[in-house]
Amino acid sequence: MPNYARASNTNAVIQEIRNKVYAKHHTLVAKRNALAAQVQAMQTELDNYQSQLIALACAKYEISAARVINSIKTPAVTPLPALNKTTLNRQQAARIRAVKLRKLTPAQAVEIRAAYPRKTMRELGAQYGVSCVTICRIVNNVVYKE
Repeated sequence: MPNYARASNTNAVIQEIRNKVYAKHHTLVAKRNALAAQVQAMQTELDNYQSQLIALACAKYEISAARVINSIKTPAVTPLPALNKTTLNRQQAARIRAVKLRKLTPAQAVEIRAAYPRKTMRELGAQYGVSCVTICRIVNNVVYKE
């Protein structure tokens, strides 16, 4: 007989972990965006400093600005990759759909693992209304991982 109290407790634990992961994700995205703003500000400051130096060099040594600019090889700042919200949303939606479409509960998966040595995969599949491939994946801990 399935232990529904354990299954609901497991779902609560999974939800709590999911909430913590989402909170950490949002924190890291905020930090990344703050760092991107700082990098942009530093790049602007560097550009202004470079312009001032070029102006001083041009005035002091009577050199054309184009010649000075062409001789300076400033390393390009590699921009941070943009957060692709579409990809993240698709991945999250796929995970949610996969969980909603499951025919078995985690408690049933534990029962299947316990019953496997005594019954064949075909018998277990017929008993729980899933294919023997699904039973094989549960027994081998591919899905419904412990």
